[in-house]
Amino acid sequence: MGNPDDIKSFLAMVIRDFGEVLIHNITFKDKDSALTFFSSLSFVQQTPEGLSMPSHIKAMLVEHPDGISICIAAKPQEKESLEIRQKCLAEHIKDEFIAVGKKKATSTAQSINEKLE
Repeated sequence: MGNPDDIKSFLAMVIRDFGEVLIHNITFKDKDSALTFFSSLSFVQQTPEGLSMPSHIKAMLVEHPDGISICIAAKPQEKESLEIRQKCLAEHIKDEFIAVGKKKATSTAQSINEKLE
């Protein structure tokens, strides 16, 4: 599959590629806010070709009539998802956090949520 053109095909691609995944769907008012947030994450690097992230993470910018969202999907690893969740909470940004999978994804998501309580 090439580059997905909608959120449904994006999620199908990451689930196919990674199996179990942790998904963050983060909502913003505009594209600049979304890109500023995304580029400030420690695991996102600016390169001459644009923003880059580790191979176990994929992201897609989605435009909606009422704003923008970034969908970030990754193989279950606590460090990056915890950083995203903490940053969203600190900045009062909505993050729909979902685990897809039965074992590692759900236990990692549960561990992250427990650390935020």
